[in-house]
Amino acid sequence: MTFVLIKAGRFMMGSPSNEPERDRDENQHEVILTKDYYMQTTEVTQGQWKAVMGNNPSDFKACGDQCPVENVSWNDTGIYSKIKSNG
Repeated sequence: MTFVLIKAGRFMMGSPSNEPERDRDENQHEVILTKDYYMQTTEVTQGQWKAVMGNNPSDFKACGDQCPVENVSWNDTGIYSKIKSNG
């Protein structure tokens, strides 16, 4: 796995109100990151997820271990991240 450092700072998230085909939930707003963190450069694969969590919740299992995992809950992503962070 390869990770990239995301530095603390500020940025604008969302889209401007005059952007064509903009969804209502894309309001532009400032985001402040108070701490640096690392993010994996690719999506978590089904194989990586299975190795940590012991299951594969993906609807597209036939795609294989190198395909992105999907159909995961917000809570489970937090558990996965904590396990990976603690090595």
